[in-house]
Amino acid sequence: GGGRKTGVYFKTSAAPVVDDILGVVVEAAHSSGLRVFAWMTTKYADYGIENDSDLACKGFDLRAGGYIRCRGLDLFNERAVERLEAIYSDLASYEIDGILFQDDLVLRHSEGFGPHMDALFMRYTGRAVSPSSLYIYSKTGEPEKVRYTGLFWQWAAWKNHRLLDVAGRLRDVVRKKRPETLFALNLMYESVTNPQYA
Repeated sequence: GGGRKTGVYFKTSAAPVVDDILGVVVEAAHSSGLRVFAWMTTKYADYGIENDSDLACKGFDLRAGGYIRCRGLDLFNERAVERLEAIYSDLASYEIDGILFQDDLVLRHSEGFGPHMDALFMRYTGRAVSPSSLYIYSKTGEPEKVRYTGLFWQWAAWKNHRLLDVAGRLRDVVRKKRPETLFALNLMYESVTNPQYA
């Protein structure tokens, strides 16, 4: 907002470039004996897609009972993942030491809908999903009182596998150019305290 430019800080044709300064930063850091990890968005790398709604994440608004555009990319859309791969490939042209995936590689309980997810879920599980098959809630009640069906838990686990698959694809693209690159992924605290909800 407020006219702030969004994008990346390295040269790429796959996303808006705020300023190509990564090379200077890496050179200065390495000359001082420091390593450089690029802190990179994944799902939230939606800069430059404002007019391409097919690439946008789709959610379901439990209160309103309808589909909405949610923040970030639709990571079930192959075109969105290929765009990310192109961004990460260009990032690997710089002598970075590693990449920290930002904590945006996550889909909330009501995110991840749309035709691309539908087709993939059907292909991998033979099942169709819809909000009515995933959530049990009163239309007049509070969305936070929602309960989940057995299919929801299968769908949630499958969505997480998809996110890890996307992370693996991004890692592989980078390592084609820079095999020694290290990767770090944020671990949500629920992974330890409440694995099911993680």
